[in-house]
Amino acid sequence: MVLAADQGGNANYTAAAEVTTSFTVSKASQTIAPFSSITTMTYGNSGFSISLPAASSRLPVTVTVKSGPATISGDNITITGAGTVVLAANQGGNTNYNAAQEVTTSFTINKASQNITFSGISNMTYGAAPFSFSFPTASSGLPVTVTVKSGPATISGDVVTLTGAGTVVLAADQAGNGNYTAAQEVTTSFGVSKAAQTIASFPGIANKTLGVAPFSISAPTASSGLKVTVTVKSGPATISGNTVTLTGTGTVVLAADQAGNANYNAAQEVTTNFTVSKAN
Repeated sequence: MVLAADQGGNANYTAAAEVTTSFTVSKASQTIAPFSSITTMTYGNSGFSISLPAASSRLPVTVTVKSGPATISGDNITITGAGTVVLAANQGGNTNYNAAQEVTTSFTINKASQNITFSGISNMTYGAAPFSFSFPTASSGLPVTVTVKSGPATISGDVVTLTGAGTVVLAADQAGNGNYTAAQEVTTSFGVSKAAQTIASFPGIANKTLGVAPFSISAPTASSGLKVTVTVKSGPATISGNTVTLTGTGTVVLAADQAGNANYNAAQEVTTNFTVSKAN
């Protein structure tokens, strides 16, 4: 700024020469008030507004996301993930004020929780074909992994293959990610009943005459593939393996049985008979 001193004179004095002096007016400094505290948030929370800090100059303050999973528009913040968000407040100054020193604040966004929904599976019978089931879902939309926790089955994707009779327990898990905590494991179970089995009919055995040599028979087979046991249910004969030895005359009744195992129920007994005549 330049100041000028003048005296225009009068009837006795001529006008004085102008005298000037100058001095500088520097820009004023300014400060930005601290941010109001922002509470801890959780991923998935809706957008929220903050109180923008004010500058001592009363010039408008600009707030930006300096770092972290969020965006800001005006005073409205949108959460985009879990982590720590740092906000920065700036005022760039003007012809009368220097730029203010940046002021920051931070707040935490916690991971969101998630849960798994798993539908029940109907009981099955051993021997049923591999089957698909309604795959469980996570509230987060993240992919769920299903495993056989225990029991006679295997799983590939959403297809279960039965390997025996018993109780199968399936477990559904979702391990979480940067925005979600791991879900609590959810299980479902179903029973696998023993399968039924049948024994084929005996091949026909011709009538015999006492005194013939021991002879072999064809033992019937079980639909399960398990070994069938043939015994003499009644009559004048003995059997060892598939070899019958006659011990007298009369009617011989042979019985075929399969007692079952862990996966199959016992088969219904099947019989056949033949007559042993007197020798000439």
